Amino acid sequence: MAHLAERPTAGESLLNVPLNLLQVLVNVPANEIHALDTLSKSLFYSGPWFVGSPTNAWGEDPGDLGHFESILQLLVPFPELSGAGHEGEFFYPGLAQQLSMLANVEIPENLSCAGLDCLPTMPTSPITGFTWLDQSLWGLLIITGLQKFPLINNWFQIPFSDMMNGNSYYFDPNLPGMTNIGFAHDGFYWTGTRTLEELGLNPADYPNIDPNAPLMPWAGSHYEMRFDQPLTNFYNSLLQPFDLDKFELPNLVEFGRAVQAVIASLVVAFNPFIPGSPLCPGPCLLPEPGGDIWDPDAWNTPSYHLLVDAIGNLWPGNRVIDEWLSAYAQGTANVSTPEIIEHEAWLWRLGAVLLDLKNPLPEDPVIDTTPYLPTVEQIHDFLGSYLFNIADNIGIIGPFDIQGLWDALFEVTPA
Repeated sequence: MAHLAERPTAGESLLNVPLNLLQVLVNVPANEIHALDTLSKSLFYSGPWFVGSPTNAWGEDPGDLGHFESILQLLVPFPELSGAGHEGEFFYPGLAQQLSMLANVEIPENLSCAGLDCLPTMPTSPITGFTWLDQSLWGLLIITGLQKFPLINNWFQIPFSDMMNGNSYYFDPNLPGMTNIGFAHDGFYWTGTRTLEELGLNPADYPNIDPNAPLMPWAGSHYEMRFDQPLTNFYNSLLQPFDLDKFELPNLVEFGRAVQAVIASLVVAFNPFIPGSPLCPGPCLLPEPGGDIWDPDAWNTPSYHLLVDAIGNLWPGNRVIDEWLSAYAQGTANVSTPEIIEHEAWLWRLGAVLLDLKNPLPEDPVIDTTPYLPTVEQIHDFLGSYLFNIADNIGIIGPFDIQGLWDALFEVTPA
């Protein structure tokens, strides 16, 4: 953990505080513009929020540091406190970096749940056999602590005393949460996933880890919790000799560019009409401008990309937008993978099925009623193949499938 000087040095004086404090306040508007710029970059970097990805998982992932930094910069527009100007530096002694590293300790990923698939809720394991009722029952059992839930099992397990008073927490690469659900690219200020060798670690020392596994960029490092350090640094900055050159006045063009980039990044982050989201479990793609709308292969572009491109064209030359569009074109923008999209779309469809009898139980269910529930095979025998196939494709036993329903109704044998 890096520390800045805490003892007064030559030229420091309490007499400098009033003018330096005035300068800090005058610089607030310019610092807020910088915070907006950081916000847009962090949202672009982490990608869509409505579908899982290596930078958008349950638990801390490489996309979260930027969110801490942008929010703290907006709320605390004083760089010595927030850590502004040191984006992407995990161990810089700023409030944002300290909070992010603390979250990395206390809210690690769980690979069995990080991408959304998480028993007993996704898909819903059977208790009564009715999905909508079982969703509520499992939620109640999890909230009361009766049912273990992998997503949160390892959350808030480390006492603060392990990270204070000279103690530091070691991010052991073998621990849960150190392996990400996929490969995260570098972008803007932030570092993506790394292999053992890229982290400077010897793979031979970690035989249980795949040498090519995508590890968190903080794996193998230490964290010491020192929230007093940013306050000390801020206080010391007020004691420094006053410097007129450190005044920063807001630039209206930079403000306009920052707002443009924020709007575009919000479209990427919070557009729900994307493949794999709960509001769009189907393909949910659009044709590129000028594409043949009658050609199914032309429908290959997510709506957020088209909207960002349109926003950028309203005022060309926005470096943040252009950098993200370039990364997207090169395949290095952090968006969800086809595998995650397909899997999550299937899980959302399972959540709308009337009966959850097909779904498995978690490894350690607090309640197991399956001996008292009808099996899928028993329902098949009771209904017969014709009615069962209809029920399996109409959303009663399996997710609604228009092609499957057509085949079931007319007893079409798939080719």
